[in-house]
Amino acid sequence: MPLLRPLSALPIVAVLLAACGGSATPDFPPDYADRLQTAWDLAGRGENPTHACSIVVGFAVGRSGNSPDARPEAARAFQACYVDIAARYLDVRLAGPAGQDECGRLLGYATIARMSLGGFASEIGLDRTALDRQLADRIGGRVRLACPDLADGILGT
Repeated sequence: MPLLRPLSALPIVAVLLAACGGSATPDFPPDYADRLQTAWDLAGRGENPTHACSIVVGFAVGRSGNSPDARPEAARAFQACYVDIAARYLDVRLAGPAGQDECGRLLGYATIARMSLGGFASEIGLDRTALDRQLADRIGGRVRLACPDLADGILGT
């Protein structure tokens, strides 16, 4: 029977491992879920998710323009990329030492994401400033601690 005890813990371990990786797509239909998951996974590896999010945003803008009924789902997908995935990326990047070079890279990422992705927020009925505030509320403390001189630029505040 001693062998059965370790095996009985496998389901618990599997759930814990799944929770660590997480998912950006629990309630999204497959056409959004696959695209969002790609961006989520990149961010989780500390790789810039802007390109993957631009695909999500382009899809969302196209969908919302074609059908007003699609706008709420498009807005949720946009917000997932602009806030949730950005927060994940910043969190992962700030998990290591954040010197001036790393903070400068994060400022570049945030500026490009804000200008390229953020410019489409209004087309889906979202307010980019409000989204920036959500991001700042989510990860602002960590960014301000690691990159005090560049935090406002990184957070868009």
